[in-house]
Amino acid sequence: MKNNYIELVLTAKNEFRAEASFRINGMDFSKVNVKIDTGCPRTSFPMLKLGILKAL
Repeated sequence: MKNNYIELVLTAKNEFRAEASFRINGMDFSKVNVKIDTGCPRTSFPMLKLGILKAL
C-alpha cells in the first residue's frame, strides 16, 4: 500500500533522524544527518557541523 507519509524509526537515544539534502543561501548540502524535533515549531542547523566557516 502506498501513502504520502515518511516513516521514521526512533534511534537508540529516542531521537528521530533522517538524511536530508537542502540549499541555504546558495550553498548545497547533501546527505546531512539531521535530528527532527517534533516539539519545535522551528528548525535550526548546526552551522559548524555543516562545514560553514565560523567567520561567516
